[in-house]
Amino acid sequence: MAYKSPEEVKQQHLEAMGSTLGPLYHALYIDVMLLHATWQQNLKLFGEQTRVDVLNSVAGFFFWTIQRVFGRDVLLGLARLVDPPTSLKRADWANLTLQALPVAIPDSTLALKTRARVEEARTRCDFAVQWRNLNIAHHDLDVALDSPIARRLPDARRVDVEAALTSVRKTLEPIHSHYLHGMDPGFERFDGGADADALLYYLRHERSADGETGARE
Repeated sequence: MAYKSPEEVKQQHLEAMGSTLGPLYHALYIDVMLLHATWQQNLKLFGEQTRVDVLNSVAGFFFWTIQRVFGRDVLLGLARLVDPPTSLKRADWANLTLQALPVAIPDSTLALKTRARVEEARTRCDFAVQWRNLNIAHHDLDVALDSPIARRLPDARRVDVEAALTSVRKTLEPIHSHYLHGMDPGFERFDGGADADALLYYLRHERSADGETGARE
């Protein structure tokens, strides 16, 4: 497959999907690509205990902070994707969200299918919405104080995140395939490069070199 620049990809979406759906789909496409890239970098750094051990041995608190930031960013990204299409306080404030897709799709059959996929994504991403509302965008006082009346935060495990990401992909992929003649957007394969792997390689190399130096001394 020939490489396309970001501008060429955008133009392809606009030409294939038209002036209403095209810009909306493309903006969601970029958001979902970057969300997957962040998640993949997170897994490369923190997905295996042996890697976590290396990071902890070098700068434990720093990398704990990075893991926390990555995790919150992914949860926030999932929550935003299933938000209502307009703000509850200002109807003229539109949100970039999967919920805006069905009304923007002129093909009624595809629109109906997309609406069902959006509802599935809302269900799968609900845990992220609760984390966003109670712990990330705001810090609910009862939750912070572990009050008996506090709403309990749901699990936000790796399996939950991956199920949510899958539901997001399943919402966008049929649209991509319909208008681009079966092409696969490849969201889950976009990981932003080998930065995390390179970082771990150099940290391991330096730690090994320090150990050898200490042994000689």
